[in-house]
Amino acid sequence: MDSASVILYKKFCFILGEESRGIIFFMEQKHINIAGMTCSSCSQRVEKALRKIAGVQDASVNFPMEKAYVEYDPDRVSTDLLLEAIEKAGYTGRVSGAEDRSQTLTLKIEGMTCAACSNRVEKALRAVSGVERAAVN
Repeated sequence: MDSASVILYKKFCFILGEESRGIIFFMEQKHINIAGMTCSSCSQRVEKALRKIAGVQDASVNFPMEKAYVEYDPDRVSTDLLLEAIEKAGYTGRVSGAEDRSQTLTLKIEGMTCAACSNRVEKALRAVSGVERAAVN
């Protein structure tokens, strides 16, 4: 493979040339249905409980939709830990689409310097078995 090296991170790979160095961090996203909220203060309480978890990048709760959106590091946080935090806050959580096996991951990629870099990363991600779509901004 010329002068490039391949680094594997779980399901993803990132091809590095001699002139570029990069790191892949990936976050998993989950939508969680929440039962028992009666007002916007309830949603704020759930949000606060989720954000306290080390490894949670972002959490937002939509009271009218009774849903939480959580972005987290799957190496540090499990779905059970998220649901436990919701339960300790006084509510019931259930992962949306539990029967759906698809997931969306957001990757933070450092070290790209040009459009060619992003094209190489997209191409490498699309080559991974199970990846349906990859877009680098």
